[in-house]
Amino acid sequence: MPGTLKAREKLQHLVFPEGIFYDRKSDEVRTTRVNTLFELTKRISDIHEAMKKGHFYDFGEMSLNAGIKGSGSNFLGEDLERMEEYFELFWP
Repeated sequence: MPGTLKAREKLQHLVFPEGIFYDRKSDEVRTTRVNTLFELTKRISDIHEAMKKGHFYDFGEMSLNAGIKGSGSNFLGEDLERMEEYFELFWP
């Protein structure tokens, strides 16, 4: 199942819930949103790297939606459901 087209499409939709788009003029691939869990993982990694360099980070000011496009919405539930659907392909 891991190499099937269905599995690859599900994985792409898991990471990029709103799809990916190709801009021919600039030869760039874009997306409007990345799965919330991947975004949070990246943010935590960035904070960790900054702290290793001695930079201070005020966790009291941290918001789960800060800096995420569409911050008025909560995508976490949708993204968790997508992950569950993807993993059910391998462990039904």
